[in-house]
Amino acid sequence: MLYEFGEIFNMKRIFISLLKKFISWHLITIPISALRCEQKKVAIDEGWGGLTIEYFPPCSFYRMFKDGFEKEAISAMEDWYFRRFIDRRLYDVAKAGGGMRDGSLYKLAARLHHTKGIELRADLNNMDASLIREAIKSQVIKRFELLKSIRIHGYKFTWSYISAINKKNHYILIDGHHRVSALSVCGYSSVMVAVSNPMALRIAVSLARKLIGLDQEGSPYCCDLGGT
Repeated sequence: MLYEFGEIFNMKRIFISLLKKFISWHLITIPISALRCEQKKVAIDEGWGGLTIEYFPPCSFYRMFKDGFEKEAISAMEDWYFRRFIDRRLYDVAKAGGGMRDGSLYKLAARLHHTKGIELRADLNNMDASLIREAIKSQVIKRFELLKSIRIHGYKFTWSYISAINKKNHYILIDGHHRVSALSVCGYSSVMVAVSNPMALRIAVSLARKLIGLDQEGSPYCCDLGGT
């Protein structure tokens, strides 16, 4: 029985390793200077859509943090998230348009309310502002853990890859704005990117997550998760 369990475990590791190689094969190295922020309506309205990564607001927060103003950077990012989520009502704007409805922050806020016996309404009319702040703080901590991880360990393979689409002389980011910002602030000039985000790649990542035991929002940003 132990032998059979060991064989299954080894086969699982081999399969994860093959998935990792398959995913890595689809990634190409692109200069950060050739990447542009998403061009969704919200991003354009906020003044950073379609521009280089230094115009993405969290990039300035990362730079502030790296320069030693850690508390100020964390506070600034938390305020930015709160203004967008609540004041600009992006909780009611679909992600397809650059909003935050049903995004990771929205879902976390709903879970926190649920633990308090509150079923958060779609219009947030019954929200507890302190729980919204708690959800934002949790998300911001993850963002700065990303920066610290890159500074200490460098940027390694991650199942949450950066994706973009090719627009002739530049690339438009689909996913990975925070990671590209952190890499840029840490002095990286290029990054591995999945261009066009093909279905086969998404299936491989989904399968790898299930085998490793990661949920869709809980994977580390910068670490080697098995397979080697």
